[in-house]
Amino acid sequence: INAWNEWGEGMYLEPDDAEGFAYLEALRDAKREYYHADIRVVDEFQSKLRTSLGNLEYETVKQNEQEIASTRAQRYINYSETYRRWLKAKMQGKSISSYLLSNGYKNVAIYGMAALGRLLAIELNNSSVNLKYGIDQKGQQFNKEIPVYKPEDNLEAVDLVIMCLGIPDPQLNKKIKKRLGCRVLDMKDLIREI
Repeated sequence: INAWNEWGEGMYLEPDDAEGFAYLEALRDAKREYYHADIRVVDEFQSKLRTSLGNLEYETVKQNEQEIASTRAQRYINYSETYRRWLKAKMQGKSISSYLLSNGYKNVAIYGMAALGRLLAIELNNSSVNLKYGIDQKGQQFNKEIPVYKPEDNLEAVDLVIMCLGIPDPQLNKKIKKRLGCRVLDMKDLIREI
């Protein structure tokens, strides 16, 4: 997936008159299939592990694997719900940048520069909101216009940090708020507020 609305290039997910929500539904179905395939791989791994470990050790490993799979699934569900709400807000003519500016958030940062953070960055770059930088554990740049720093780097003060993580992390939010002295808001909550 590399585009939301590259109509001219024929690469888009945004609903249209001809296909309706078919592309988004296909994406949802593909994610479900990927998740089930992932579960099958985990099951095969667990079977081999049971053979090589005793039952007590295996049960501990199995519990850890289930927690990882559950966290991954919850992350995808949260992303999907956030995308759905964001799309609905856009279709209603609501704008994240308008909300931010009307609430005094002129200088913002994004924490989490995976797909959700990148899409938000693209939207904010086409607005009057000043996206100062992104924050990501890997610190990898995704374009030349927005610097991306690691959380431990020296970070410039901003009015708001928008958390674009699949799973909300209240402890991390508190840490960032304390460090930068500004409001920290999960993307899912931001979408609800607009």
